[in-house]
Amino acid sequence: MARKSHKAEEITDKFQRVEAFTAEGRSAAEALRSIGVMEVTYYRLQ
Repeated sequence: MARKSHKAEEITDKFQRVEAFTAEGRSAAEALRSIGVMEVTYYRLQ
């Protein structure tokens, strides 16, 4: 399976969505699952 590369705008949008979810009181893991990103990927890109 080929890797999908995301544009910088898409990545920043996903980071903002995770921040919004965690501000609502959700855990980071739950927020990441809801947008379809693995925890390892999130912390590696941070």
